[in-house]
Amino acid sequence: MAKAEKAIQVQMTNTEPVCFDKSETVEALAKDLIRKYHPELANLEIVYLWKNKLMVKGGKEVIAQITKASALIKSLTHYDVIVIVSYPAFNQLTDKQQRACIDHELSHVLIEEDIAGNPKIQIVAHDVEEFGSVIERHGLYMSDLVMLGRVVQSVLIREKNGAKKVIKLRPMEDPVDRAIEEHELADESILD
Repeated sequence: MAKAEKAIQVQMTNTEPVCFDKSETVEALAKDLIRKYHPELANLEIVYLWKNKLMVKGGKEVIAQITKASALIKSLTHYDVIVIVSYPAFNQLTDKQQRACIDHELSHVLIEEDIAGNPKIQIVAHDVEEFGSVIERHGLYMSDLVMLGRVVQSVLIREKNGAKKVIKLRPMEDPVDRAIEEHELADESILD
């Protein structure tokens, strides 16, 4: 653990001001993930920061967040992207959960080219956003939910069989229709 990371660990109290410090730990983890899963991000200048306090958004604890550096920040620091990690929350995770958390944040970054061919960085939303209770009531009613269901099923099968290989899913012709066929819809169905 870096000296600055140890300092954050010792200093955390509720009365303490919010502090940020570079995280060599998260940077090393992210570099490995970029090499394996996000090679398109290899040329970006990304800074990984510990935040000494818990982060909350919409009433839920947030372990990490990613943001594109504003033009001002970029001109002052040369960073393209900033990853902020809650030190107290992150250190409660297992190694596997920490890897997944940072992989998740890196998955938000999309690089496209503008008209002149220059790289344009975008922060993209999640593939799926839904409430568990809505899925319980209505099933996999949208194509993004069907795809998530297929991915989850694939992961469960893989874990059950002890497989190390990721199973590639083939796209379905009409995932919404298939999902509707496979689920019994109540009289209060969203399709009525």
